[in-house]
Amino acid sequence: MPYSQGTVILSDTSVTVNAVENLHTEYTPTAGTGGSADGFGDEGYRKLFDGKKETKWCTSSKAVPEGETQSCYYVDFQTAEPSYVEQYVLTTGNDTSYYPGRNPKSWVIKAKLKENDDWTTIAAVNNDNKMTTYNYQEHIFQLDVKEIYKYFRFMVSEVKSGKNNGF
Repeated sequence: MPYSQGTVILSDTSVTVNAVENLHTEYTPTAGTGGSADGFGDEGYRKLFDGKKETKWCTSSKAVPEGETQSCYYVDFQTAEPSYVEQYVLTTGNDTSYYPGRNPKSWVIKAKLKENDDWTTIAAVNNDNKMTTYNYQEHIFQLDVKEIYKYFRFMVSEVKSGKNNGF
């Protein structure tokens, strides 16, 4: 199924963490856009954390995450154990070269330690020019975070072109 120009596609998004006491940390997606309908043809937000570059999150659905005021493409996820976050990696999808407008242009990552805590912005990118239009390209973003977090929210407010998002 062809996607609209501007659909942002990322495959295998990851956040590199050092878990407290070196415990193994896994990611569990808990909410997001394109989840109930599983995005385009089984390309729901859960695919961001399946560890496979061949799968991706691709959706045209925007929503306002709980506690936010702006509509965006988003996914909430949590780690198994509270963790120090050092970097995150965004990997372009399998057809990014054909649909280059899908790459995110502006996004925010928020985090919190406890479920009822307020969100803290740990990364904000506006008008990105780092992500390429090649398929399956990993793009590493370093963070200057010195805190421990367990809950995360990845919000894409704008894609390179068009109205759709695919990760």
